[in-house]
Amino acid sequence: MSISDPVLTGPDGDFFVGHLLRRCQQIATAIMIRELDEFDLTPTMWASLSALHQFGVQDQIGLAGIVALDRTTIMVVLKNLERHGLIKRSPSETDRRANMVCLSDAGQKMIALALPNVRRSQQKLVEPLTRREQSLLMGLLGKIAEKNNDLSRSPMRVKKSLGHLTDGVTSKFGRRK
Repeated sequence: MSISDPVLTGPDGDFFVGHLLRRCQQIATAIMIRELDEFDLTPTMWASLSALHQFGVQDQIGLAGIVALDRTTIMVVLKNLERHGLIKRSPSETDRRANMVCLSDAGQKMIALALPNVRRSQQKLVEPLTRREQSLLMGLLGKIAEKNNDLSRSPMRVKKSLGHLTDGVTSKFGRRK
């Protein structure tokens, strides 16, 4: 595939960046699935575990915002993580509408076990690029994602989610980090 392929350019030679980004996302997902297969994890399960590891106890909707998933998808992901014994869920002690989520001991261990595979998947994805190109790519993709976040069907809401870290929401797991 080259940049001049018909699926990447329109009849007038217009460049279709969306198609190329979709192809790269397909490749990234395929690599990640292969690397996580031995742990019976999906990329969205990993993203959720990783977010809980990084940010601590979250309510389910806040976690959905951090990993940019819609409410329905995060519930499916959390059900699967709970079935694997990797998370614990508990009703909030201060807000009956909220359910809190934290990593279990098995979830903490899974982070340590799977992290080398995740790193390998990321390296494999950018392997064709020089270190400088990798850095440039990350900067440009980050800029596109940040500036267009509100256009997403499931925008990332990290600041909003993390802004509630000290709002007093507690569960049997304790106060959020």
